[in-house]
Amino acid sequence: MHSLALIPPVALAVGLLTAYGAVPDPMPIHWGADGTPDSWVGRSLPFLMVIALGAPVVGVLGLCIAAVGVASQGGGLPLGDSERSRNDALNTWAHAESVQVPLAWSDVALSASLTLTFTGLAGPWSWAGGGLVAVGGIGALATLIALMLVTGRVSRAIDLQYPSPSGRRDRWLVFVDAPGGGVIAQNNRGKYTLNMATTTGRVLTVVVAAVAVVVVVERVTGALAAAV
Repeated sequence: MHSLALIPPVALAVGLLTAYGAVPDPMPIHWGADGTPDSWVGRSLPFLMVIALGAPVVGVLGLCIAAVGVASQGGGLPLGDSERSRNDALNTWAHAESVQVPLAWSDVALSASLTLTFTGLAGPWSWAGGGLVAVGGIGALATLIALMLVTGRVSRAIDLQYPSPSGRRDRWLVFVDAPGGGVIAQNNRGKYTLNMATTTGRVLTVVVAAVAVVVVVERVTGALAAAV
């Protein structure tokens, strides 16, 4: 199901191939604040594909690799002889299995958001391009928030089914340290991350995600502009 995340960039690639004949030669690749082209390059289909699809494809592959990593953490866990170790292993396995469908649909939504965002950034500034960037950015944030809520609900259900004697609760993508009130939590594999059991942790997660999106977009567009 995670492969469905490739649909948005593939659809964009098909659109570019269909419209390639109408692309001017040389083709503009950068526009000034008034929307006038100020940088050109010879028409090249590979170059056009890299500009339009580079960031979305890399983003999609990263999402799929992360999802595979989550799934792999649920397999091969020894059940052990004690009820404590058995519950801990089943809790970890159940979390990894149960979040695969939400993760897959989140990958699709984030893929579409990335594709819309970079499609809007590829051309001169306009209300249409700005609208695509806004829709893509809002879609990405909304997807992350929805994923937090869904995984939180799943986490609570699994913790009731396979309670951990230590009282610690793991969530995939983020971890929850239920007994503590610290903003930073550590899971049973020694990894530190934001504690989603706290309001501050949830707010910081959204803020960090938003800042990361802005920084990545700024760096990618700046690098492309400098390269030409």
